[in-house]
Amino acid sequence: MFRPVSASLLLALLMAVELPGQTTYASLRGTINDPSGATISSASVTVTNTATGEARQMLADSAGNFLFPQLPVGRYELVVEATGFQRHTVRDIILQVDARRQEDVVLKVGDVNQQVTVEALAATVNTTNATIGEVIDRRPIVELPLNGRNFLQLAQLTPGTVPPVLQNGEDTTSSFNGRRTNLTVAVSGTRHVSAAYLFDGVLGREEFYGAVSVQPTLEGIAEFKIMRGYFSPEYQAPAVVSVVSRSGANEFNGAVWEFVRNNTFDARNTFDLTGKIPPFRQNQFGGSFGGRIIRNKLFFMANAEALRTRQSFSQNLLLPTTGMLGGNLSGFNPIYDPATANAQNVKTLFPNNVVPANRISAFSQK
Repeated sequence: MFRPVSASLLLALLMAVELPGQTTYASLRGTINDPSGATISSASVTVTNTATGEARQMLADSAGNFLFPQLPVGRYELVVEATGFQRHTVRDIILQVDARRQEDVVLKVGDVNQQVTVEALAATVNTTNATIGEVIDRRPIVELPLNGRNFLQLAQLTPGTVPPVLQNGEDTTSSFNGRRTNLTVAVSGTRHVSAAYLFDGVLGREEFYGAVSVQPTLEGIAEFKIMRGYFSPEYQAPAVVSVVSRSGANEFNGAVWEFVRNNTFDARNTFDLTGKIPPFRQNQFGGSFGGRIIRNKLFFMANAEALRTRQSFSQNLLLPTTGMLGGNLSGFNPIYDPATANAQNVKTLFPNNVVPANRISAFSQK
């Protein structure tokens, strides 16, 4: 019986090793101009996380530029104010893991008490680096059915990402990890042991055979990104899977779940020749709860999951008949008498492919 229990925070603390320079944060930058295209310096720029209420503020530089680095993933609102111009608000700016978002602003002349509100574009082109990658966000993580609820199964939705090759029904990593599969992925033709797995910027890979060393619950993941191509050498790997943990927010929220598989729901295997389905019980259950400790400042998120599996397998064996046990092997390949071998090692056949009873040892006859 296999009974692993997932506790994301505990595993991350015990098993992960830090890599310098890693980041799972995003950044927001832009330039502020007036309607004529001239830059506006010293404008007040505020960015606010709409879920947590965390706000950061700065003044644009002399060239009208602003930059907010190290922003946690999430949904943001950008507000720009300058004397002699209307207040400009950009809503629903979605920052994903390792995003480099450019959001330029054009202020209209008017009273500061007047306000212009626009919706941010759903997607922008990455013009800051040559990294190629796809982000798996909350919706497929929560809604898609996964046998075993392993987040790396969703990585296979991205181009060029495949599971490891199976040999004799298992891959290299599963034989070392309780026969659990989907513990690695191969990205863009690289070996499946070459990818790096980052959890909030901390390496979580078992170096001996390259498997992911942390199995967070799906409800504990905000999103993750599969990066390939020409990214900076700080990652020290040809491919990177970067996972961002889910954070608490001002609103309390929680969930409980259980996913069940058993022989009542499953069809009979072709090789279950007895006509009966072997007993099978799989229960995967858990819960999560998060919220605020101090509004707009301090939050918490806790989650845990357990897996209980009880399974039997059918085995079809070839057993000898009573005639075979008595030496009658007619219908099988020719049986040669080893006692008749000559100098050229040529032997004669047993008559009718039957081994005489006196040639069968007393031990074999029992």
